[in-house]
Amino acid sequence: SLPAGYTIRPLKEDDAPFVDGTWPYRSAKSLVMIERQIRADQSNSTIYGTHTCLGAEAGGELVACILRHRNGSVGMLHVGESHRTRGLGSALLGSSAGAI
Repeated sequence: SLPAGYTIRPLKEDDAPFVDGTWPYRSAKSLVMIERQIRADQSNSTIYGTHTCLGAEAGGELVACILRHRNGSVGMLHVGESHRTRGLGSALLGSSAGAI
């Protein structure tokens, strides 16, 4: 379950710089790739009614994320250091996998 004070929500294209900034494999092309994945998730949600690119917020601030790649795999899971060991990663993975 999600700890008190946190919410899970679909990622928005505006969240792409946060995701890119936390990804250790970022490159000159990664921001565009992440934006594309988020847009695809938004488009797919209109068909399937679920999201697989998700973020966790605390106090209105994005503190964790997970994305579904174009090949269908789930990855890019990141939880900010000060928010770790609270189950956010497990909650995001469970929500994303449950939507697949």
